Amino acid sequence: MKKVLLVINDQQSPYGDFSNMFTHIIQASNQFELDISEDRNSFTKLDSFDAVALYIAGGTLTLEQEEGIASFVRNGGGLLAVHGSNAGLGQYETYINLIGSEFIQHDPLAPFEVNVVDDVDDILPRLNKSFQVTDECYEMEIRTDASLRYFQYGNWRMERYPLGYTYNYGSGKVYYNALGHDQRTFKHPDFQDQLIKGLRYVTNLKDSSSAVRIGLVGYGPQFGMGKHHSDRIAQTHGFELTAICDRDENRLQAAKTEQGDHIAVFTDVKEMAESGLIDMGIVIVPHAYHAPVAKVLLEAGLHTITEKPFVVHVSEADELITIAKEKQVMLSTYHNRHWDPDILTARDALESGLIGDVFSIECNMVGYGAPGQQWRAHKEISGGMLYDMGAHQFEKILQL
Repeated sequence: MKKVLLVINDQQSPYGDFSNMFTHIIQASNQFELDISEDRNSFTKLDSFDAVALYIAGGTLTLEQEEGIASFVRNGGGLLAVHGSNAGLGQYETYINLIGSEFIQHDPLAPFEVNVVDDVDDILPRLNKSFQVTDECYEMEIRTDASLRYFQYGNWRMERYPLGYTYNYGSGKVYYNALGHDQRTFKHPDFQDQLIKGLRYVTNLKDSSSAVRIGLVGYGPQFGMGKHHSDRIAQTHGFELTAICDRDENRLQAAKTEQGDHIAVFTDVKEMAESGLIDMGIVIVPHAYHAPVAKVLLEAGLHTITEKPFVVHVSEADELITIAKEKQVMLSTYHNRHWDPDILTARDALESGLIGDVFSIECNMVGYGAPGQQWRAHKEISGGMLYDMGAHQFEKILQL
């Protein structure tokens, strides 16, 4: 494991809040060991660390402290600097040159949109390309002659501001993220994801050079979920669609037409699972068949994702979870509504304190028309409304 030193000003808010959040995500990642210090003399004692993370602002630095952290990075260490780490310290040339920028001013604390650039998957893979935060949109002066690689921008009042960059400093790497004013950003999953991936970048941890090979089980024409998953796989760095299984030969031909002749096709899930062509399977069949299909994939030692709902019986869930633990593979469920704007807006309203304590939640998905003859209308196959569209509502409630 890589060893990281987090340096903060003190335990008062927001520094203590950041420290608590950072400790939590570091432990959850299972990739790093973490020490925390409020003493900037620690900059002169970095030999046992792979990276330094900074959530500081203002104060003083000695020449020894400046040179200590600069020398650490120059000789191959990693630096992850956050928010005000470039504020109130512009008089320290060596330090501010290392950070790469100096805080000048910010717009009012308010919600704004952050956009991640498209071509950074090689250093910060799979970042969410657009999200909203309630934070300070920083304006900065660049204080290095090095070439900075910007990975995100903030949009405020028709202006676009750089809010994150990476660059090489000697033999080491620097990552700076201007977000992070308080708990509203600390709790944001995209911000937390950026920090972990920033740490991986500055400590030279990289994804496997081999893509995760994925097979789809089910490419039916109803609802278009086979193509939906195929498109998302194509858009995700490190994923590759290699096989599709469906009992209907016409659907396999449609899959080849849409995804390319290079895709291997199967009519039997066991054959696909044992083909050696996939590392993970995605189950896109009617709900009643999620469990038997997922069981075949798991028993073959493959990571497995089912469409929602996970399964339609608790006993099936227990069995699949047991097999996944025995095989030490990932088992999960795909919720395509998880990031819908309505639920994210509701979460922001709750977490920002805009409304008080929630004691009741009402949500629905409605339409008017006679029951159809599709499999979703048959409880024996879909599990009924609570398992079908109801899964979206329960997932939303759990998010809140």
